[in-house]
Amino acid sequence: MALLKASRIAKQVNETLFGQGGFEGTTLRTIISEDEKWKSSAALKPNEVANMLAKGASKLLNSASLDEPLNIEITDEIPNPPFSQSMLDRQESRKRFAAEMADIENVPSFPLFVAMWSVPTNMIAGYQCVPARQTPFQDELSIGYDALPFDATHQDIFSFDIDILEFGLMALKDSLKEGQRSHVVFNVNFETLSAAQGRQQLTEVLRMTPPTLRQRIYVNLCDVPEGIPPSRLMELCQYLTPFFRGVTVVMRQGTGRSAIKNILSRLHASGVQIVGVELPGTVSDADLDWTKSTLSTARDLGLVSTVVNATSWREVIKLAESGVQLISGPVFMERTDKLPAVRQFSLSDARRLENEQATLNEDGGLFSTV
Repeated sequence: MALLKASRIAKQVNETLFGQGGFEGTTLRTIISEDEKWKSSAALKPNEVANMLAKGASKLLNSASLDEPLNIEITDEIPNPPFSQSMLDRQESRKRFAAEMADIENVPSFPLFVAMWSVPTNMIAGYQCVPARQTPFQDELSIGYDALPFDATHQDIFSFDIDILEFGLMALKDSLKEGQRSHVVFNVNFETLSAAQGRQQLTEVLRMTPPTLRQRIYVNLCDVPEGIPPSRLMELCQYLTPFFRGVTVVMRQGTGRSAIKNILSRLHASGVQIVGVELPGTVSDADLDWTKSTLSTARDLGLVSTVVNATSWREVIKLAESGVQLISGPVFMERTDKLPAVRQFSLSDARRLENEQATLNEDGGLFSTV
């Protein structure tokens, strides 16, 4: 077919450029790419091309196999065109670059437990089970959904939630067997719950969880869109309520500053019982004031208030004094991959530890919450 098309093109060129009809004075060559080199056949006259095609057609008609190639003698080698070689080089270079960039993110996540203080009961009553990840290019751990790869897919988010859920449930089971009575809080991303595939994977695990464990687990529903209708949020939360003792909607610090009361009212109308605020890594006085005000409004609506990611005793004390009921974060103890036991902890303990830290800082010493 290629030879036939080439013959027609050659005829048209012959007529256009040289004013000669038919194939008079025309020769044809085929060029073939082989092992990164270009090779050409011997020069062929048009009548030779026609005979070759006729012979090939006869073979096709009389043969059961269509795989027998036409026999064209290759005579000359033509060096690879420079642009083609440079294109191949660029493609290989791009592949190597992509592999190097992917290697930065090719670090598995691992689960950690973060202490949660129940202020009214004066107890470290449970632990939040979160994913963490640290690449050689990072100075600090990435925690929670910040530990996802930058190019994470929906399935990556689903797997994040479900892998941590399975790990935490196994740790809680082992803890109960040893006589400890703790509670575990899990994160579920809105994407996992709202997507049919993610929801199916999640509920498959939860259906296997016996009631004795369900009474000791809570869930933080994270990254909920601000404008979600209460009816839709209520519908999604109903997938969780049979399996968890409580469902918390966690907002990022500063969410909907101008319409926070409307947001909280919609959450309350959706049947949400607990509302949380996730603090940023560095917390300003304005951040604390907004958090305290927001959670005060939540309590006025009858919601339980919680704060996630407290990192200093100053934050803990101010939040507890403002009436926040649950506070979690690495300030209480080092994050650990083992589920710790519950223990007593009061506001006076927090004040004492803050004073000790201030004294040690003045003396140039080191301070640990362990």
